[in-house]
Amino acid sequence: MANIKRKYSDFIVKEKLSIKPEKKGKYVLALLKKQGTNTLDALEDISKKLKVSIDKIGRCGLKDKNAITYQYITIPKDKYKDIKTKNYALRFIGYLNKSLSPKDLKSNYFEIIVRNLNSQEKRNFEERKNIVLNFGFANYYGKQRFLAYKEKTFFIPDLEKGDIKKVFEKILNNRKLKIKKWYCKILEAYKKENLNINLIPKSEIEMQYSILYALEFNKKLSKLIKENYLKKAYLHSKIGKLYFPLEEKLKIPAFLELYDNFHKKYFKRQTIVKPENFKYTYLDENTLKLYFELPKGAYATTLLSFLFHAVKEK
Repeated sequence: MANIKRKYSDFIVKEKLSIKPEKKGKYVLALLKKQGTNTLDALEDISKKLKVSIDKIGRCGLKDKNAITYQYITIPKDKYKDIKTKNYALRFIGYLNKSLSPKDLKSNYFEIIVRNLNSQEKRNFEERKNIVLNFGFANYYGKQRFLAYKEKTFFIPDLEKGDIKKVFEKILNNRKLKIKKWYCKILEAYKKENLNINLIPKSEIEMQYSILYALEFNKKLSKLIKENYLKKAYLHSKIGKLYFPLEEKLKIPAFLELYDNFHKKYFKRQTIVKPENFKYTYLDENTLKLYFELPKGAYATTLLSFLFHAVKEK
């Protein structure tokens, strides 16, 4: 079966911003290159080393631990200095007059090596590469968006039912949150049975709501594709089958609109995304290297799953 991320260098991702650095500004724009650590852990360490609150560090998104990633961050200029450690390096690029946010990300560029391809995966790729090149692929949220759901620490249903004790318990069972400063406050409050919802940072609740919307989007998109395409392939997921078109024609709306209950507004997401500058080369008979660029919010893992693993429906 196809092997991805055997080495850090097998999965390279580089951010492209929609804004350019300036010669002067309130913030330093820096390039964070990392491997073997996730974005939040790297930012926690940078926060300690530069003695700057982590909420003062601007970023566009999160990048994988098991990869070589290049992403931009902003830090107040009076706090900045270059850093180099075993797992990451921080390098000065220029200045900005505002802190980075997700809206400043234009796209992500990928270089990915896929190893140990079997005969079926190679056939799938040869049959689907032109669909991706000419039409695109279903823009599902990737598996990494649903870690809390997978690890049973997803608390929004409990929050909406008013079961705050269950919310606290799921937070305390989330090992990734133990490094957060506010985690200790939650633990202490739970022990004292002081279940005050205001102790949970809005950023954590917002992140959990984003999982809810991602689940809803994936369900709706899969249903649309299933009902509107005769030729399709599917992947198994925690929420059922995720369908992909095997036809180069848009038979569904270009966007799906969902209501964001956290921000009290609607948002749109593309249903089909076409990679830019999609290229590939065989390094040997069973090893393939892919090059492509995806707009912000689109997942390379979803593209790879479609190209190699989705099962053609008979």
